[in-house]
Formats: sequence, C-alpha cells, structure tokens
Amino acid sequence: MKRVHLMLAAAVVFLVAQSTFGALPEYEIIDLGTLGGSSSYPLDINDDGQVVGNSQPSRKGMGHSFLWDEVNGMVNLTDLLGETPEWDDIKIAIAINNNGQIVGRLPYEMTNPREIIRRFFLWDSESGFVELTAFANAPLLINGDSIRAINDNMQIVGTILTPSLSNANNFTRSCHALLWDSVNGAIDLGTLGGNHSFANNINESGIVVGASETGNLNETHAFVWDSDNGMINLGTLNGNKSSAWAINNLDKVVGASVLNERDENNREINHAFIWTQTDGMVDIHDSNYLSSIALGANDADQVVGVISNNISIDHLHGSFGFPESFLLPPLRGVPRMRRILPLISAPATDCDPFLWDKRYGMVNLNNLLDEDSGWDHLKSAKDINYKGQIIGIGYINGEQHAFLMNPVLIIPAEVEIRPGTLNLSSRGKFNCNIKLPEDYDVAEINTDSILLADTIEPDQVRVDERNQVATAIFNREGLRDILSQAGEVELTVSGELTDGTRFEGTAAIKVIDRATRAKQAATIGPKRHRRGRK
Repeated sequence: MKRVHLMLAAAVVFLVAQSTFGALPEYEIIDLGTLGGSSSYPLDINDDGQVVGNSQPSRKGMGHSFLWDEVNGMVNLTDLLGETPEWDDIKIAIAINNNGQIVGRLPYEMTNPREIIRRFFLWDSESGFVELTAFANAPLLINGDSIRAINDNMQIVGTILTPSLSNANNFTRSCHALLWDSVNGAIDLGTLGGNHSFANNINESGIVVGASETGNLNETHAFVWDSDNGMINLGTLNGNKSSAWAINNLDKVVGASVLNERDENNREINHAFIWTQTDGMVDIHDSNYLSSIALGANDADQVVGVISNNISIDHLHGSFGFPESFLLPPLRGVPRMRRILPLISAPATDCDPFLWDKRYGMVNLNNLLDEDSGWDHLKSAKDINYKGQIIGIGYINGEQHAFLMNPVLIIPAEVEIRPGTLNLSSRGKFNCNIKLPEDYDVAEINTDSILLADTIEPDQVRVDERNQVATAIFNREGLRDILSQAGEVELTVSGELTDGTRFEGTAAIKVIDRATRAKQAATIGPKRHRRGRK
C-alpha cells in the first residue's frame, strides 16, 4: 500500500509531539530553499500546495518571486512564465488561487520624489498577463503590498488611495479597502467611520475581511464585508484595536485584538481570535507568550499565526502581522508615509509560529521539531490550506528560509474497548478491538507498533482477517500509571501498517477505583442515623 506523503527533493523532517492520552498531529517539514541567495519567505499557498513568495539574493535588494510545487521545487517566476518585454522584471508575487492564477506587482517606478508609479498584474496560463488598472492608484505601502488576496472567482482585494483630504501634508491621503472583479470592476468598500480601511483577505463567497478606523481617536476595528450588508464592525476583545486577517469558507474570521492592558514594558498585549456570527469574537490565546496573532485559517477550523512577547497592533503607526522579513526596502528619496500595512518587529528568538484547533488548542510548532531536524528556529506561520499544509519562515543553518509543513496521513480507525467500564483496583486484562476503513486490510497492521495512550504496549494482538478486526489485549495495571482518577476518559489507540502509514482511533470508557472508594468509606466510618423523638 502506498504511503501518502508529499516527499520532495528537499530537506524533510518529521515533527512529533505527545500528550497524556494520545499524540498530537504529526507533520513533515520541508525546506523550500532559495533561488541562490540566503533567504526566502512565502506569501500564499493554494489547496494544491503551490506556494508563491520571494527569495532575496542578499540582504539588500528586493529579490525575485518564486513559485514552488512538489514536482518542480522552487522556480523563479520570471523564468517560469517566459520572457515578455513589457513584463520582464517581475519582483513580487503576492497571492495565488486554486486555479493557479497569480496576482503581483512590478518594482515601484519613481518619476520624481513625489510621484510613484505602481503596476499590478493578474496572470494565468491561458491569458498571460493582465494589468490591474483598478489598483494603479494604490498607496505606497512600505510594509506590504496594496493587493492582498485573490479567490477562485478571480475576485481581488487590496487597498487604494482616495482623493486627498483637506490637509497640508500631501502624504495623508485616505486609504480604502477595494474589491475588484472582471464583472463589477472596482468597488470601494468604504470605512467604519474613519479615514482609512484595509482589505486583508477574501473567501470563495466574496466576503472580505480587514481593518478600518472607526472615527474615534486611536481606534481601529476588524471588519467583515459582503455585498448585502456592507462593512460590519466586529469590535474587539476589550481594547481599542483589532484586525481581521483571514476568513474561511464557513465565514469564520480570524485575526487579533489588543487587550485593555499592557506588559511590564508598557507594550500592548494582543490575542488571536476567531469570530463567528453566532458567537462573536472569541479569544483563542493559550500560550506562555503574552501575545498572539492569527494570520490564516482553513475550513477544518485550524488556525495558524504568531506568538511572541514583543508584537503589537497598530495599523497606522506601529507594527502588526508579518514577520520583519516581509518588510520591503524603502525607496531612496521617497518620503515615508505613515506605516499602513504591518509587520512583526520581534527578534527571531522572541517570535514563534502556532497551530490552533479545537482538539489541541494552541501548539507552538517549535515544540514539535525533532532535535536532529536541522532547523535552528521556526519564526512564523503565514497560512494554512484546505489540506492542512502550513507555510511560514524559519532559520536553518543560520539562514532564513521558507518552510512547508505537510500533515502526515493518519488513517481513522474504529476503536472499541471491552469491557466499557474498568476498575483500576482489579487485576486482569481488557480488549481493544480495532477496525480500519474498507480500503485497508487489518492483516497489514504491524502488531508491534500498537500503543494505547501512546505509551502502553499490548500483551498480545490477535488478527481476525475474516471479520477484519485486530484485537489488542492490554493489562489493566498499565492504566494506573496514566490515569490519576476515576471518571469518563477517552483513550487513543495508534499504530502503523507494514508500509509505515499511521492509524489512530479513540474510545470512551468509564474508569472506577473501588479500592480507593472502600478506603475512603472505612475512614469516614459507618453512617449513623439519629433516632427521632417519640
């Protein structure tokens, strides 16, 4: 049986971690490499596992965009798309959808110190390059790009400059979130009452998320926008700032919100959130770090992002959202606008990537690295796709490289424990019946690999090929070491097939301890009954 792993011609390392009653998800981590330089970073991934990003030949310069896939590895986008005289200097590929369509931009052209020409494009294999003139009036975002995302319906979101405000400073023009498609053209999404808004992402239903000033002093709130309701204020957890960075196809929004408190150095504390129309904004922060930012989410309710003690939200004056390596070099001779799109200014050793889901909570991906992985430190998780593949940046052999984490295939097994109630004080054995999905044969199970709660080995394993059931027989004494008290408990049974493919299943049992209960009763003594008055 073929083992389904996306193993490529690149460095691959297994990530493993354990919990009390079962293992955390396992991943393969792949070094995406560079285009010849010493650094690279990813910007987007589609559901086919194609990654776009940037690779810098040195610390200076903007580098070159790449497209990475499991067949070809990292390819210079300019070389891949062929030479076109008008488009022969592609520098930034920003996003890619599931149709393989890519949006990006050319380097900024400066005609004079106060006039910047910005050109954005849409590319696909059939139509080639199309210039996105709707974004020609895009703001000069020193910390990011004016186009942010594209969905499978070829709807593109970003930010544009609106007409100048009545202010003597020529560089305080208003920025508005923008939605563009080939049918409706450009749609200005407006604001929540303030001067500026920024679109960060869009799902397949055309629902846009981002952040906007509200009109109140120093107040920026996350928003969700759709064609029926317009821009909706998502509020905050309890502070004055929030931002939405991603939305899945179930309309669940993720981002971060500032709390109404500061750390000992008077820095803002912000927590990652999930927002739904039913529950509103829910804090999902669960880390020893003070702050977290959610940057990506998929339809399996998995969320990725960054945890740190040294990051803050401030769309207009500070930093938020991307690792510092996403910062584009400033243009010589061009006045800096106020910092509109964010970055993370945290040092490499004070910034870690996380994966969050309902089962495991917030997991630091560095804690899953094997000691012999070769990676010095993983810094951020940028996005996660439908398959659960995660992109981010880390340091390997002292260099900053893009990485891809592939979830290891785990076959869902049906597990039944008999008897369903176990007395920890009694001796004896209990059975665990294991059934695999129809496409698999229990005869292929490596019986030596079976574990209960990731630690307990069976005394014996019987394989019934006729009924397609493997029965692992365990000693009850083994449970005493991992179960501290009685009650309802879920136990995980895992193992491997002969080709190395993992399987896993859980079963709920009731645990009792009659000996402990008897000792407690003896200590308390017999219950006495008062005699009633005659």
